[in-house]
Amino acid sequence: MMVEAITTCTFETTIRVYELLGAEVFLYADIAETSITARVDPRTTARPGDKVKFAIDVEKLHVFDKDTEKIITH
Repeated sequence: MMVEAITTCTFETTIRVYELLGAEVFLYADIAETSITARVDPRTTARPGDKVKFAIDVEKLHVFDKDTEKIITH
């Protein structure tokens, strides 16, 4: 889904780490003081230091407690 298709939850951040994992890429960044990981298409041109715009489809959001690993919402 394109970023432009989601207007309710978008943000910009700077990529800290690019990790190629074969058929996908993980991009690591921060929102405020919270670390995030985004699984993206391996054809992305985003690299560490790049400022990128993300959109979150909240209908597909999964949130876990980092200590208990229990699902908060999905």
